[in-house]
Amino acid sequence: MEDIIKHFYKELDVCSARSLDRIEYAFYLAMNLEDLCRNFIRYLSNTDVRNKLLRHINNRAQSKDGVIPSWFLEKLLNEFFSSVGRRRISLGTAIKVLRDYYTPEDLRDFFRWQIFSEGISDRKRAYHISEACYNDDVEGLLIKAWKKFGDEGSISVLVKVGSTEKIVDIFKEIWDSDKIKFYIKNEALKKVACFDFSRVSFIEEESPVSFLSASIAAGRNVTDEFVLSTARSADSINELGYILWCAGKLSKRDVILKLINEIEYIEGKLPLEFWELKFHGLA
Repeated sequence: MEDIIKHFYKELDVCSARSLDRIEYAFYLAMNLEDLCRNFIRYLSNTDVRNKLLRHINNRAQSKDGVIPSWFLEKLLNEFFSSVGRRRISLGTAIKVLRDYYTPEDLRDFFRWQIFSEGISDRKRAYHISEACYNDDVEGLLIKAWKKFGDEGSISVLVKVGSTEKIVDIFKEIWDSDKIKFYIKNEALKKVACFDFSRVSFIEEESPVSFLSASIAAGRNVTDEFVLSTARSADSINELGYILWCAGKLSKRDVILKLINEIEYIEGKLPLEFWELKFHGLA
């Protein structure tokens, strides 16, 4: 079969037009989906060409301008399972990008193949596609992977789509982990607080601002003194602003009135943020 891509770039190399990138894009646009797929396999080891082909394959499928051939999807999976090294990575990336065109069962095979890999890249691919094939089995494997590796990726998926009961069981581990971003912890916190508030009570002393978040999420009241104490111990102007928002959400009108008399003193202990300097004309 004629290598049309090789011929195209041979011609392009001697051209110095300003519209080279547009010519290149138009060339791939002119190829049908079948040819894009066949050339993807042929150019699997060429990163630049492979990525352009994959982008056009995915764009074509997303715009409903053709259907990705079943032989191509099957070949990617089969070769992935039997490949190693960079070839395996390239195939895995393609499957991840084209995950919407695989059946959930095919994706579960792909997921199981990587979820306990010692390679973090493999596990990240597994986490990335897990939502598209989520079921109880996938959830159980994600929890086992969390226990083994402590990856943020596994928790991110569990918090987003997992059963709250399972999140409750491992919430203390999530909260204590230094590998998990705060926004993910906070989402877990709100879910657990709504399900069983007693499971988040341990943060009342160690993280009072987060305890306010949990209380609002679960519709629980807190004492006026707790809100006042939390405001007085704020670490930043942004945190103080959030505490004031919490006071409003909790209908703590008396607290807000009391803070009017204290707010300047509290702010005086807090460092100026870079945006404050500009906002107040101090920069």
